[in-house]
Amino acid sequence: MKLGESQLPHLLKFSSLNITPIPRKFASAFFLSLAVVLMASTFSSCSTVKKTDDTVTGEVGSASGQWRGKALARDLKNKKSGSLDLEILAQEPERLRMEIVGSFGVHLASVALNSENAYASMTREKKFVVAPADDTALSSLLPLSISPRNLLRVLFNRPLPKREWNCQSEGKKQNCVNSTSGVTVTSEEQDQGRRQIKIASPDAEVNMVLAESRSKVEFNDNAFMLSAPKGYRVQRH
Repeated sequence: MKLGESQLPHLLKFSSLNITPIPRKFASAFFLSLAVVLMASTFSSCSTVKKTDDTVTGEVGSASGQWRGKALARDLKNKKSGSLDLEILAQEPERLRMEIVGSFGVHLASVALNSENAYASMTREKKFVVAPADDTALSSLLPLSISPRNLLRVLFNRPLPKREWNCQSEGKKQNCVNSTSGVTVTSEEQDQGRRQIKIASPDAEVNMVLAESRSKVEFNDNAFMLSAPKGYRVQRH
């Protein structure tokens, strides 16, 4: 599976997804694919996500997991939105793979992250991007500023660092606010093993519903790195 478009800061143009376009500034996020990596037909359809397997295994800090889900990304400032289907593989503390699919099952993009590099392969634009995967890789490119490690903590339902986040719990719902960026992360357990996750800032938000589910992507070391397909333009940062 593949992914592709401009540089990291213009990785996934909404105009190429056949959905309501989001302005270039909002679309120019490396992991807006990841954030929008985490979208589907309409958010109301997220309630149809069903749990099929228990896929999270291993010790805290080195566990692995697989999820499928739906998400809706909103540009609140400009009142635009877009939706996708997601398939996610992850291994703590910082390895991630996402497959992004649009309407009618059309594959749009692949994103991979390991301890060294972040990769993005955009299918329609035939563009492949490689960038360093340092701790600020996402926060410098994504309007919803969140580090790769914290994103994985959210996926694995781990506590966020208290020195950065103020978290409050009420029943099955937890709300966390980053004291520096103002980004909020809300996570709530639902029936059938599903989790609803919302990552938001004053100008943008991503709503996801994820369930543990076996992925079509084989879970091995190669899953967390991508190679440029033949004929793709390569950009390195």
